[in-house]
Formats: sequence, C-alpha cells, structure tokens
Amino acid sequence: EVLDDALSTCESPRGEAIERFVLVGILCAHVMVALRPTITEAVKMLEGDMDIPEIPDRPLPFGHNFLMFSEAGSNFSASPAISGPLMDNGDMLR
Repeated sequence: EVLDDALSTCESPRGEAIERFVLVGILCAHVMVALRPTITEAVKMLEGDMDIPEIPDRPLPFGHNFLMFSEAGSNFSASPAISGPLMDNGDMLR
C-alpha cells in the first residue's frame, strides 16, 4: 500500500489529488517505456484535464514457460507473454 488509510479513504479534493499523483507516478515509472505517458500527458493527468488510464500489467520475465499440448490431432499453444500489446524490441525494458 502506498497511501496511509486515513488519506486513501479521504474523499476530499486533497485525497483525490494524492491518489491521482500516485497513479501518474506509477504510470511514468512503468517498466515498459512504450507504455509511459509523455510529459504533456502526465501534466494533463496531474492537473485533472485528462483521465488517468488503467495501469498496464508488467510483462512476464523473459524465458517464462508457456502452455503447449496436443489433443486428438489438434495442437494448442498459449503464451501469456503475448497477451499484451505488441511492442518492438526497442520498446522493451530499460
């Protein structure tokens, strides 16, 4: 938890501003650079002029195993690593 319970339950403008600042900070520090907001977007979010999007999940670690099985001649494979937005290799982790 980032906020003290007394602050997180506060429905005053101050409590809402604190929550907004924390969420924007988390977005700006996202591990995937391509998912971070621009400075202009961050300022608009901080000022309340732009909605704060849902915080995207962190990517799975490299080398994470994925599920593959074959049943009665049909193949199935699933990889949670590709369930997010497609990114170029340059957009990966710093």
